[in-house]
Amino acid sequence: LGKGSMGETWLVRHVRFKNFRVMKFILTQDRSPEEIEHYAQRFVREQDISHRLSELAERVPEGIYRPKVLKVVDGADAKPGVHPAYLATEHIQGSGLDQLIRTQQRDRQVEDIDWAIMMVKVTIEILKQLNFAHNLSKSFPDERDIVHRDIKPANVLVRFHADVKLKDLAMEPSF
Repeated sequence: LGKGSMGETWLVRHVRFKNFRVMKFILTQDRSPEEIEHYAQRFVREQDISHRLSELAERVPEGIYRPKVLKVVDGADAKPGVHPAYLATEHIQGSGLDQLIRTQQRDRQVEDIDWAIMMVKVTIEILKQLNFAHNLSKSFPDERDIVHRDIKPANVLVRFHADVKLKDLAMEPSF
């Protein structure tokens, strides 16, 4: 699916369950053990934060905004000779916001007014999700607020009707 500064992302199908997952692997070539460990810790942090946000979203009372968190379903540290460190997330049918923007600029498949309305809906959804994470301590006094440190179109998944999920939770607890 893609390759970034940290690793590669693959669409895989589970052998037994036959469902799709997205797996991210750390690129280890030309990296020091310290760099590899740093990225492995980011995977662990992303998994923990995704799980925590999902749990908290479920505790939000009906009628109040619930964020849609991209679920991390598995992850493991590297096992030399067996597999690199990886992180597995649910697979979402949809496109990255960056892809949608490029396609619209190139092909003009959607009327300008419809495109503008969809982008407003997507933007509002992104802001709601960020607001939820940034203000966790207001709803859950024992939680620390979370700041997404890599928000960009490539880290926004858009499904039908401007349904949005943020990915690559390169987030950090705020201080």
